[in-house]
Amino acid sequence: MTTPDTDRPPLKQHDRTGRPFKDGDRPVVKKSVSLTTPLYEALLELGGGRLSAGIELACAWLLNERKGHKPERKIPGARKG
Repeated sequence: MTTPDTDRPPLKQHDRTGRPFKDGDRPVVKKSVSLTTPLYEALLELGGGRLSAGIELACAWLLNERKGHKPERKIPGARKG
């Protein structure tokens, strides 16, 4: 029979507000993209001032680009040479 580990430190308890971290204890997360980033500006310009429209147009363009660059299909059992 094994004995329980009593040397382990106790797990961190959540506070009652429902937040998993106390103030000053949270991980560092970059919250937003700078408004001066070239990509952000390009998407805004592409969407006519709307970021979501720019993203939709960019995604549609990328999907369309991919359609033209399909790799050659290999025929099963075919030999090189």
